Amino acid sequence: MSIAVRPDFALTCTLLAALAGPAAAQAVLRVDDDGGPGVDHTTLQEAIDASAEGGLVLVAPGSYAAFEILSRSVDIVAADPASPPLVSGSSRIEGLAPNQQVRLSGLEFDGTGAGFGLGALNVELCEGPVLIDRSRFTPSDEFNVFGAVLQYGLYARRSDRFVLSTSEAGRTADVANFHGVYALKSTAALFDCTTRGGMGIGAGDGFPGAGGDQSTFTLAGGAHSGGNGAPAFSGAFGGCTGPGDGGAGIALVGAFGSLSKGNALGFQASGGLAGTTLPSGGCPPAVDGAGLFTDPFSVLQVQAGQTARSQSFAPVVVSGQPVDVTLSGKPADPTWLLVSPLADLRPALVDFGATPLAVGANPLLVFLGALDAAGSLQITLGTPTLPAGAAALLVTQPAFADANGQFVLGNPLTLTLLAEEL
Repeated sequence: MSIAVRPDFALTCTLLAALAGPAAAQAVLRVDDDGGPGVDHTTLQEAIDASAEGGLVLVAPGSYAAFEILSRSVDIVAADPASPPLVSGSSRIEGLAPNQQVRLSGLEFDGTGAGFGLGALNVELCEGPVLIDRSRFTPSDEFNVFGAVLQYGLYARRSDRFVLSTSEAGRTADVANFHGVYALKSTAALFDCTTRGGMGIGAGDGFPGAGGDQSTFTLAGGAHSGGNGAPAFSGAFGGCTGPGDGGAGIALVGAFGSLSKGNALGFQASGGLAGTTLPSGGCPPAVDGAGLFTDPFSVLQVQAGQTARSQSFAPVVVSGQPVDVTLSGKPADPTWLLVSPLADLRPALVDFGATPLAVGANPLLVFLGALDAAGSLQITLGTPTLPAGAAALLVTQPAFADANGQFVLGNPLTLTLLAEEL
């Protein structure tokens, strides 16, 4: 069964806190697994360990081992979004304080070689925000002496502000694995993401594309599909085991006294297929997965029937190039852009010239104009000039006024790298 809805992206203001950061100059470290002139480190872990609090790590295309970020603020960004760096193994972000944050952009994570890591990326025990965009998370498909190495694409546990935007998680093939994205006792938001659950284990049920357990979960845009149920097989003494049911596209489960709460906006969700039975028959019937699944301890609100509102930014802007943005929504929508302070670089060091984008030390709401009759607006925010060796992340989210004058935020939150050179 499939469900498709197209709503307003009325995101809660609690997500705005994830835009803020300390206004300070940012130290930049450059990583390239091939080394060479201008390269500071050849591994991600070396760069993370050497980075200043709130530093920026620019990663060249290449292959890198998994990393750990423990109780520190750092930005890790692909220097060339067209060639994302590959991070193999099970990486971990853990222990962020409320005033710390981690940003990842343009990376590809593959759980291969992870051993028993729960996910290709694990976010655990973080009170500060973890912001990720334009990235991919692929669970391992390896086998060891104990059988298949089963993983989530991305696993979050007891983390307060986790935002995943314009990213993919899960495998595209029918491989036994867990959820594409799984949040346990966390507050998580997925904007314009694609997730896929793994195929059932043994003769078991398929897994959801995206799921929350005792969590607050926001889904805006994107497509989420459950894994297929595992096929039936004959036991050692005959009979039939399985087949498994298809997994749900999106699943929320809770516990007594610890509910899961979710809002689903502008998304597509489809369940996986029931596992195949034995040719000889005699197996219990299996069913396809639902697009959405909630248990008695979960509440999922689906807002449907309205036009999606969104933005599109280039992932990287080099000094001297224009910062262009395209926004879409309802015709004649008044439109703004919510801009984070350039937390990674003192605003005075970035010259935008004659432009409406006058970035300061506080979050800024810039009026851009009204959408045209086709529901679109293309605008150049300016041409930034940065000093030699400088780089910064621009964090933006579109905002609109609906027919009732209500202020609504659009999708997705976007990170754009501003750099003097790459």
